[in-house]
Amino acid sequence: MPIVLLHSSVVVLAACFLACAGCGAHDSHATVTGTVTLDGAPLDAGTLEFRSLNGAGVVAFARVANGSFKVTEAANLSPGMYRIGISSLKKTGKQVQAGSPAPPGTLVDEVAETIPSRYNSVSELEKTVIAGSNTLEFELQE
Repeated sequence: MPIVLLHSSVVVLAACFLACAGCGAHDSHATVTGTVTLDGAPLDAGTLEFRSLNGAGVVAFARVANGSFKVTEAANLSPGMYRIGISSLKKTGKQVQAGSPAPPGTLVDEVAETIPSRYNSVSELEKTVIAGSNTLEFELQE
């Protein structure tokens, strides 16, 4: 009889541990919503990426539309410090030769970055993300 009782206690203890572990994992991720403006106007369209400062690279992306963005829990963004890269490409009105694997002579619309490099390729933007819900605002200047 004591063996059965001990076995039942272990099962109950294991079930409680697994239930708590599941809750903890859920709480350790972050969601981020926010806005992006360029010279005071909402950014029409673009992308926003979170690059881990611990060397893990790009860990989450978000699309910017009408100045707003959202990183959902599905992105599995962990709490921590991130460098943020914001990009917005616009057509220049020119056609250029397409790169490989397009057939020779294939023309495509040329695009150019509209956001200064200090906000993307050599971004100066760093933000801390905490577990749960976060709101970030980026007020970019030309």
